[in-house]
Amino acid sequence: MMQKGSLLICAVWWGLLAGLMEGAAFGRFPLLRNPDLPWIAVLFASVIFLILGFAFLLLARFAGWRPLFAVANLVFSLVAFYDAATVGVGDHRERLILRVVALALAGVVALMVWKLSDKWETFQRRSVVWLAMFALLYTGIPPLRRALRERQQLAQVSGTSHAPNVLVIVVDALRADHLSTYGYHRSTSPYVSRLAAQGVLLQNAIATAPWTLPSHASFLTGRLPHETGADRPDGYLDRNLPTLAEAFRQRGYRTAAFSANWWFFARRLGFGRGFLHFEDFSSVVSAVAQTNLGQRIQNLLLKLKLLQLAVGRARAQQINGNVLRWLDQGQGPFFVVANYMDVHEPYMPPLDCFHRFSKLDKPAGEVFLGNPRMDHLTAVEVQNEMDAYDASIYCLDGQIAALVQALQRRQLMRNTLLVFTSDHGDGFGEHGLMSHGNSLYRELIHVPLIMVGPGVPRGVVVERPASLMWLAPTLLSLTGASPQLFSGPAMNLSWSGVWQPSWPNPVSELSQMYEDPNAPNYSGALVSVVTSKWHLIAGGPHSEELYADGSDKAEGHNLAIANPAVAQMLKGELQREMLGSPAQPGQFNSGPAAQPQRQADRAAERQKMNDYLKALGYVPN
Repeated sequence: MMQKGSLLICAVWWGLLAGLMEGAAFGRFPLLRNPDLPWIAVLFASVIFLILGFAFLLLARFAGWRPLFAVANLVFSLVAFYDAATVGVGDHRERLILRVVALALAGVVALMVWKLSDKWETFQRRSVVWLAMFALLYTGIPPLRRALRERQQLAQVSGTSHAPNVLVIVVDALRADHLSTYGYHRSTSPYVSRLAAQGVLLQNAIATAPWTLPSHASFLTGRLPHETGADRPDGYLDRNLPTLAEAFRQRGYRTAAFSANWWFFARRLGFGRGFLHFEDFSSVVSAVAQTNLGQRIQNLLLKLKLLQLAVGRARAQQINGNVLRWLDQGQGPFFVVANYMDVHEPYMPPLDCFHRFSKLDKPAGEVFLGNPRMDHLTAVEVQNEMDAYDASIYCLDGQIAALVQALQRRQLMRNTLLVFTSDHGDGFGEHGLMSHGNSLYRELIHVPLIMVGPGVPRGVVVERPASLMWLAPTLLSLTGASPQLFSGPAMNLSWSGVWQPSWPNPVSELSQMYEDPNAPNYSGALVSVVTSKWHLIAGGPHSEELYADGSDKAEGHNLAIANPAVAQMLKGELQREMLGSPAQPGQFNSGPAAQPQRQADRAAERQKMNDYLKALGYVPN
């Protein structure tokens, strides 16, 4: 009995150690670590290892104690060492080397256990309680301290301030032209249409990038993606740039973010700065999926086809509940950013919404990042995906209505500036592409943008193209603060009668990436500019693409050769916009300790700028 109990003690011992080592490994990347990961990693690893321990108990009926105990330690140590060694490692060659190192260390442990099994069993039995106490203190105290600090800071916010509240709703992957609010033939957004009638609708809002990470970084800093440091999957928000959350926090606002997209809008990528509260997981599953061990297990299950979809995505109802619970905990003006993933691939709406647009039994959910089939779907499959996408929009529309109605019951909407927008669109076979993050065509960068609330007139439609990057100065301006901390014009100038003749045209960027050989950004970086008449895309396999923005919404006719003067003029404007506003170190993070990092950031920024200038043809390849 003691021998069998020792197998479980062994499992718990290695589980605690694995979680602690993973948490320590994340310490090498302070900007890439979710502050809650250490305790989540310890708890999850302990549970997984304990399940394996019970599996070894079953094997104990058929195997001898000594070899089984050695094998158990070999397996546990191999998983623990590999888990810790691969945190933050993306290079395949480096990962292969680390696998060999982990196997070698595990082999040494197994050999030692084989020769000293009794002493090793005694050591684990006597030390497991101390290891558990250390894990509890090491991983448990920091979150308690953060919760206490948040509570204290919330208590300091004045409940008597009459400054407008700000709620920014970001619907991940929502393209504007699939909203009935923007003229879509299906009634996908009846409530959003009613919302737009109460405020300002920007008809041609343009995202700075066609995927989540750089787009969120831009609207929170008022900078182009290459300036933020967050323009690639391995990037993160530059710590030296001031953020919109920090600006509102300094003005006495209580600030919070609620993210369903924990992959790219998360604390580990630097987005937590300025937010008193940041929720980037909304369930046990989403928390576990953020651990290194959880990701490895999920990837293995996906490869073995035992799991069809990546797990951990929060639904709109969860996000709504989290937002409302947090608002109920305090008083005073708030700045809240809520990211919703219900419209993002894979498109799996509730069946009652799906059947509104489709007669099929259920949506296929074929399209999701990493699926090699997503660019090779049949016309019928594409239509099924689009039906599911539209149904997802319709369902989310109802959840937006539920959130606003809950705010109205709390008497909060009277003094709340509500922004409804998206970070990027999605493709459905246009230009031979599905999904997003692969091009700068209109379907990926044209996003909805609606503002309602104090300082915003009713029933106004703004036709002039506007960049999502200008949200930062606009929100500061609308709430009575100076927008000068952030570059770009305040968009309320377009309806206040104070028009800036120097209002620039929106610029979008996309780094070169190698995920999809069919994607335009596979062969090079892309950059684009949208005017009231034209859309120029530079870089990639076509070098230059020019589309008539008004008459060719599908962008099927490249007019670059027929209009060389227009293309050259817009390329010049692109160059001026990209070189005209270099990133400046923020006033919130300064000091001698930041200098080495700043120098490295500037070097990286120069390299990124060089890539984009190549796309424009100003730097030879």
